[in-house]
This record gives sequence, structure tokens and C-alpha cells, in this order.
Amino acid sequence: MALNTQSLQQFITQFIASFAQSTGVTPVLGVGDPIEGLAAATAANAMFLQYQAQQTVFFARLQTCVGPDVDSFCMQFNFAREGAQFASGQVTLAVPLPVVTQLVIPIGTIIQTTGSNIQYQLVADTGQPAYNVGLQAYVLASGGPTTIVVSVQALVPGSANNVQIGQLVAFGSSSYGFTSVTNLAPIVNGANFQSDDAYKAAFETYIQSLSKGTYLAILSACQQAFPDFTYTILNCITPSLVNVGGWFTVIANNPGETVTSPQLATLFAAVQTVRGYTIQSSVIAAIPVRPNINLNVAVLPNTVLSTVEAAVQTAIIGYVNSLPTGAVLYLSNLVAVAEAASTLITSVEWSSVTVNGQPKDFAPATLGVVQANVNTVLVGVYAG
Repeated sequence: MALNTQSLQQFITQFIASFAQSTGVTPVLGVGDPIEGLAAATAANAMFLQYQAQQTVFFARLQTCVGPDVDSFCMQFNFAREGAQFASGQVTLAVPLPVVTQLVIPIGTIIQTTGSNIQYQLVADTGQPAYNVGLQAYVLASGGPTTIVVSVQALVPGSANNVQIGQLVAFGSSSYGFTSVTNLAPIVNGANFQSDDAYKAAFETYIQSLSKGTYLAILSACQQAFPDFTYTILNCITPSLVNVGGWFTVIANNPGETVTSPQLATLFAAVQTVRGYTIQSSVIAAIPVRPNINLNVAVLPNTVLSTVEAAVQTAIIGYVNSLPTGAVLYLSNLVAVAEAASTLITSVEWSSVTVNGQPKDFAPATLGVVQANVNTVLVGVYAG
């Protein structure tokens, strides 16, 4: 319901009318008249009080409040806004020939784009074969390979620091003997501070999930653990796809990645907080299926082919990795995504569009999820 508000002039008019009704005298006001001044002052105070009432209503409703007031509203329910996420991924360091003495590049070394607009730093990652825990550094062994893969993270959180293939190509500090660096895959997992609209939508889901054991309760518990994952919840079905009453299975998918055992353990613990008593549950990872995707595009004259090919490849990878568990990969969608990837593209060669060498849609198994990366998406150019 909208508030019944009035303008300053309406308040003044009402004051004079009330004065006339109370005294039986209708004043004829001129400039500098004391009654006019009193009416204006009273109306100004009324405008202030009206503003305070409007703001109180505005701040007290989640639908209308903004910024910090959204946080203060939701934190009454201990529901915090998601912070900005640091983009992170891998880069490849290289030398032209095997080295005589091992190269050691420490954590914190700066890797950046041309012009240093975006900077990343090396971070510890015990999952990388080249990482040495004792040295707190990555090591290229003497007489061995000429490249190592290292993990990096943006210095500043947010999507503005995401990078496409081949953007991280320079050292911002000492190279420690390495002659080149590049990222062979896009790094696009940086995320901005959760917007007001997204925060409000998540809060709505959270509130609706407070009845334990419901679909939304399970989904909300999972989303709070890993908000970037997608989830499929199977009702009365075990991980073996057997129909069993009183059993649900959560299938977790980390888009473009493989869900790890520690992540599954975290999700399982989260589900246990909302699982109904005597109800059995399982949390499993979606099975990544990475088919080879091929297609050719035609481009405008004098186009830099590598730029268009990279744009199409990035767009297709993003689309494929957005598919939920069990979703079909349609050739028509691949064509549409490719055509929209760049204004320099004039057409897509339908006969060249294949998935695993077949010109037909690709359907994963029930527990499978189609994923893509730079090694599985091949984009070519044809005459058109």
C-alpha cells in the first residue's frame, strides 16, 4: 500500500485552512506576514517527519531497501551476502631449452597482462607436481622438461580480473630464469560482490527452505556450501538409480571442473543439517563427459582468424559448461552460440558441426554432465 504523502504547498494550505477554521478569520497573507512564516515553518517540519516515515517504510521492507540496508535486514536472520571472488587458475611457465641448474620461482611472484592492467600472483598448490612445500615455490628441474604448470590467483577480486586465453603473458616482477608465461585456458571464475537483487533472491530461497527436509531446504544448504555449483536432486532414487522410498540423491556439478572428495564431504555435511529424520540421502558428483566438439565458421575479409577462433571457442566452452547434469548438448545451440560470439562471423558451416565426430545431438547418461575445455573444442575457418 502506497503512503499518502503531501507536498510543502499542500501542508501550508492545510495550515492556513485549519487556522481559519479555528479562529473564524481567514487571513490575507503578504510577504513577511508572521502567520505565513509560522505556516511555512510548520509545513517544513511536517515535510521532514513525512520523509522520516517514508524512509522507515523503505528501509523496513527488503523489497525496497538497497545496499547496506539489505545486509542489515538479512543479517537479522544470520544470512550473509556473498563476497567478491578472486579469479584463479593455471599458467604455464617455460624456457626454450632444458636448464642446467633448477629454476625456483617463489609464491607471490607477479604474472600480468600486457600493460599490467590485470595482475595475478603465484599461490601454493600441493596438487601441482612442480610445487615444493619446503621451498614454498615452484621448481623446474635441471635437465628435465622445459615447462611447468603453476597455480595463480588475481590480486583483486571480481569479474573484471577474469582473463581469456593468452592474456597473462608477462612477469610483473623477476621471472627467476623463465623466459615466457601464458594461460592456456580462460580464467573466468572471478565474481563480483553479490548484487542486491541476487542477495534478495537467495534470501527468499533461504527463508522458504527453513522447513527442514524440503526440496528448497536441501538446495539452499548445498548452495550455501558451494554457490557456484549446480545441483540436481533425485527423489526416491539411490546413486545406483534404484527406486527406493525415503531416499534422495544430490548430484553436484562444478561447471567445467571435477567435484573433489573434500567438496563432496562438505556438501554431505550440509545436507545432513536439513535431512528429515529417518530419511536416507546420498551426495555424489556428476560424471564429467568431455566430447570433442568441432565446427567451422566463415568470417569477414581481413579478419584476424585467431581472434575469432578464440572468441568462438570461449563462447562454446562457457555454454557447454553451463549445462546442468543430464542435459542434452544440441547442435543447433552450438551453431547459435558460435554465430553470436563475434560480429565478424558471417556463417557457421552446418556440415562441420560434430560432437565426437558425429553430426548429431549428444546426450550424456543420467549422472553425466557435458563439459568442455580448450582441448575439446576445435574451431576452424571455411570460405563461406
